[in-house]
Amino acid sequence: MKKLLEGIYQISEEGARTYLLQTRSGNILIDTPSLLEDSVNAVRTLGGAKILFITHRDAVGDACAWKEEFGVQIAMHTADAFYVVDCEVDRELEDMEWLTEETQLIHVPGHSSGNSALLFTGQDGILFGGDSVVEQDGRLSLPPDRFSTDPVEAADSVRRLLDYAFRAILPAHGEPILSGGKQAVELLVTKLREQARGPIESQSPIEEGVYCMWTTELRGRAVVSLQEAKKVGSVADVYFRPESGEIAGLSVSTGGLAAHLPGGAGDRKLVSESDVKAIGQDAVTIRDQSVLSRPEQMAELRQLPSADRVIGLKVVTEGGKLVGKVADIFLDPTARRVVNYRVRSSSGSPLQGFIGGSQQEMIIPFSGDIRIGDELMVVPDSAVSTPSVGEEDEPQAKSG
Repeated sequence: MKKLLEGIYQISEEGARTYLLQTRSGNILIDTPSLLEDSVNAVRTLGGAKILFITHRDAVGDACAWKEEFGVQIAMHTADAFYVVDCEVDRELEDMEWLTEETQLIHVPGHSSGNSALLFTGQDGILFGGDSVVEQDGRLSLPPDRFSTDPVEAADSVRRLLDYAFRAILPAHGEPILSGGKQAVELLVTKLREQARGPIESQSPIEEGVYCMWTTELRGRAVVSLQEAKKVGSVADVYFRPESGEIAGLSVSTGGLAAHLPGGAGDRKLVSESDVKAIGQDAVTIRDQSVLSRPEQMAELRQLPSADRVIGLKVVTEGGKLVGKVADIFLDPTARRVVNYRVRSSSGSPLQGFIGGSQQEMIIPFSGDIRIGDELMVVPDSAVSTPSVGEEDEPQAKSG
């Protein structure tokens, strides 16, 4: 244990740095230390912990063991919450949501879909960066591309940190920057702009520079009513037409933990695609709250495939080969259509078109010939003959 600032302690640096923040609402652990005697004793000496905030999926670790040991409430962004499998996540948060009266989540996707930082507004602002940035020799950089699900989005979303006031930044990797933290982020953003990464090409016809996203990234995004000028919910699911790939509507969570979970019910309402003004990088906008309908009022929409229903389906070719399972769906929110499917390999199932050199996933371009049932997705044999990454790049969500 090491005291960094008043009420802020480094608990461990084994593998990644973890921290404890003392607030008026109780002690908050930031990211999960290994449940070792030194860490347990350090937290106990500081008065225990009320909340364990997890910045991203890789920091889950012994979270459930800490919950059992100290009774902590586990909190993290909704997009990564399903990586906690041995216990319940008590609070699934969205971008800009307040964890306590002094701490706010900032969604910084790219390293993972739910990657986030936690801002403490006291002491002129202390930012717990997680894996959003890495410190080395007093400078910040992004995590190596091979460790991020979408390096392009990671580079773009880090600029969101500049919308907030903070003097210190405490990353999971590298030394804490206790003064000049925001300036360090500004230097990083300037460097990334100078590098001017070009748009990523796709195996499917997407216009150069068009912003696209995975459905798991869209889940949890704020839904804003333009008429009332307020947030009325968050995206819970996406419905689409299987023959054309057109987005037909959205399921919107208006409250309740269950509504945020894949396949959950809770307080969900539906909105037709025609009533959606825009599917933006930070929010979905609708005309007004009246366009939200109860599910029973939109029976036709509910009969269509949705991301929740399709993700997890086994994928079989017309020739009878088991390819794997659907892991995600790539969307063009401007054209409002499905572009392709990300499929994760079954054990022993040879795949072509490996993502980033990995032999675990592939991309299947959308086709009206793909058939979706309750248990299976059936694809043409030609759909799994995608060129390898050496011949053609993986489609990636691009912001801006």
